[in-house]
Amino acid sequence: MRIILVDDEPIFIEELKHLIRQFNNDYPEIPLQVIHEFYNGQKAIEQIPALLPDIIFTDIQMLGVDGLQLARTIQQRWPAIKVVLVSGHSTFDYAREAMRSNVADYLLKPLSNEVFNQTILNLYKQQQQKATLRSQEIIKRMLLSEHPLEIPTEIKEMIFPYEQYVLILISQNQSSIDIDFMFPQTQDPTEFYLDSLRPFVSAPDELWAFATKSGKEIAVLIAGYELPRSLLDKIMAHTQTYFYHADEPVTIVYSERFQIIEKLKEVYVLLNERLYGSVVIGKHQLIRAAEAPSTVRPFAVLLTVSDEYKLVSYLSNKDWSSIKRYILQIFQIAEKEQTPSIYLEKYLKRILHLIENQSPVPDINVLKKLELRVEELVYTTPTFQEAAEAYWNFIVHTWNPETKNNRREDLYQQIETYMKTNMREPLSIQDLTTIFQISNTNLWNLFRDYSGKSFVELLTTLRMNKAKELIDTYPSMLLKDIAEFVGYRDQHYFSRVFKTVVGLTPSEYRNPEDRA
Repeated sequence: MRIILVDDEPIFIEELKHLIRQFNNDYPEIPLQVIHEFYNGQKAIEQIPALLPDIIFTDIQMLGVDGLQLARTIQQRWPAIKVVLVSGHSTFDYAREAMRSNVADYLLKPLSNEVFNQTILNLYKQQQQKATLRSQEIIKRMLLSEHPLEIPTEIKEMIFPYEQYVLILISQNQSSIDIDFMFPQTQDPTEFYLDSLRPFVSAPDELWAFATKSGKEIAVLIAGYELPRSLLDKIMAHTQTYFYHADEPVTIVYSERFQIIEKLKEVYVLLNERLYGSVVIGKHQLIRAAEAPSTVRPFAVLLTVSDEYKLVSYLSNKDWSSIKRYILQIFQIAEKEQTPSIYLEKYLKRILHLIENQSPVPDINVLKKLELRVEELVYTTPTFQEAAEAYWNFIVHTWNPETKNNRREDLYQQIETYMKTNMREPLSIQDLTTIFQISNTNLWNLFRDYSGKSFVELLTTLRMNKAKELIDTYPSMLLKDIAEFVGYRDQHYFSRVFKTVVGLTPSEYRNPEDRA
């Protein structure tokens, strides 16, 4: 970090330089460099634009522009520069003025090594956090922007000085397709993965991870001055172990090493195409993007035109048993051929449209919702058998309700009742699958068929309905108690979700005038 020293007493400047040398000996990984020293504040102000330090240590009492005036000027003109005020007087007035000047720290002479070191370490941590957030935002904009993002040379040299980069894309599982902000988490799931990678790299700012625009994958960027193949092999082996679970198939694709950060968007587009041309229901995969893609027969040639004529005939005659056999055959062929989900998705959507042509749904939005459910199904279901069962169930529920399975409806009612009774507990979809002995896929299907909502949407709706009931029934009940009763320990978070769902804050809802 680049430092300027300002004091009208040369002896104090020498003392600071001694502390800096000691710090460099103790913490060689955080080098400090004194780039200039001034004996009055005015000279420092004149030279700061040319020097642009990270930190300025200044005495308070100086002739002309004193330390407090210098700190206020820096705060107004160069707010990124951290100012540390040093004084030989422990008066409250000085401390109060220092706080008003928004200085980074206020130290008393004589400075000890311990106090000085801790001050530098705190400032370094703040600097690193700020740099990480800034670089994360730039990377995200590079990935998600429709147009190329130009990075000024000085920013690129400061934030992206690395010589090699590798991008990883990881297909997300079911848990990512819900409304995250309605379901509080102590930490973003991507952060847990990022933390697990840190032992493999030399510095925290060599890793970035976040969900992409679609929310269907995690993007991970690894940067370093040297990324040997042996290190990448270890990271990918760890990533496989971290994400591979029997009931949550994951496809991981990673790039070759590239040297220019501006190529990030190009690499991302190529990885995305490779990823979604490779995902297969129930299959764990680790794919190196440079490898030649395996030959896959498009699903359209696996099911011929005559097959579709058969389906149309079954639909015309409302022969639901034959329609079911046809759909099961589709999934059997897809499993045998290990057909990528992108092809299966297109064909399943085509079937929806063929059925809709024979038996139009009253609302076009119903068809759009079913198409979204197909996307969920082919990218999140753990087995072809479950996918076939889920697909058949929502077709029957939509177009042939007279054959509906009362057992499924009864099961849904039991699950909803359980959720209402236990809403104050931290419910998860895994809890319900265990208690009611049902697969994730079938459970998601029940929620969509009988409530039109996902798990988190339904749980949140039930909680908010109960909260409204409590506010109406017990007007004097504390909002904190209502929040806890419906499963939210954080009252502020509860209020935010309440307003999102209801359109009013709990306080506004309680007031009839505001409710109108």
